[in-house]
Amino acid sequence: MIHIADTPLMSAVHDSSVEHPPEISEVEHLGLETLDCERIKVRRLAAAPVAMECRFRQCLEFGDARSRLIVGEVVMFHIRDGLVNDGKVETKVARPDRPHRRPALRPPRRDRDAGRRVPDPEID
Repeated sequence: MIHIADTPLMSAVHDSSVEHPPEISEVEHLGLETLDCERIKVRRLAAAPVAMECRFRQCLEFGDARSRLIVGEVVMFHIRDGLVNDGKVETKVARPDRPHRRPALRPPRRDRDAGRRVPDPEID
């Protein structure tokens, strides 16, 4: 899962970076609401304006420190109602550095744009 957070979710994003033992779920610890995904088994954050369901493709290690680059494939987008106009995400509405005008923890609603497959010009 990849989530794009807006201002109301930023505090939880920062708080989730604290080290916890593996048996502690940051989502449960922070009291965040989750929703089922459609194409993968993990759950997604209900409050995120954009959530991308992803499948793992490969892990590339490089450098002396053995840094890792994780490569995945986005298989489903979930976009909050009102953020898509003519097939594009309205970045002025979704800007993560500005307060969102809707209620802070309103979950995204499936509409004609949310969850729709986005054509890939390289394939389609």
